[in-house]
Amino acid sequence: MSKILQIKRGTAAETKNYTGRAGEITMDTDAQTIRLHDGATAGGVAIARADLSNVDFSTLFPAAENFDINSVSPEFWANLFEQNNIRPKNFIKTDGWPLLGFNRDLTLLTGFPGTWTSIDMNQFATDSILVCNNAEAGYDANDVAHEFGLGAGPMPKHVVSRNKSGGLDIVARAPLDEFWVFHKSTGAKININKANWQLIFRAWF
Repeated sequence: MSKILQIKRGTAAETKNYTGRAGEITMDTDAQTIRLHDGATAGGVAIARADLSNVDFSTLFPAAENFDINSVSPEFWANLFEQNNIRPKNFIKTDGWPLLGFNRDLTLLTGFPGTWTSIDMNQFATDSILVCNNAEAGYDANDVAHEFGLGAGPMPKHVVSRNKSGGLDIVARAPLDEFWVFHKSTGAKININKANWQLIFRAWF
């Protein structure tokens, strides 16, 4: 017959008041946990269960127990976002440009903003969107197409450069070719009628 090893055990009240020898282990029969003793501390140290069901987190993180995220002021989030560049401070967009005649370098903005010489070019982001004027390719009037291009490729990137006055010149370089969009419903690539669309340039900085 095999031998069975049993350790000292008792109720929660008994084990909490028991000062065991250093290295001794006892069992709390109420909590179904064990305690590790050091020879000096009454009750020793309660060992956490694998499911942490016997851990009182309110004693570990007392401030978190009553924390209400809705109590944080809007100014806190605004300052945090600004410090970490999570969102741009400024946003601009142009009026709609007709696609007709869009077959050369098109200066979208020039000298903008003439007095803002401290713009960090590494934080300057741009894109373009097509806005539908007349229904085409599954789009209705005023719908926006974010994915579009010219010829075999996507919409050429914008070239942003600082001019002599400290402002920015922003140019979209486009070859003489057909504009296309992905059909709103089917996703098929379709050449579009330039008269049905307008281009809007946007910048965040």
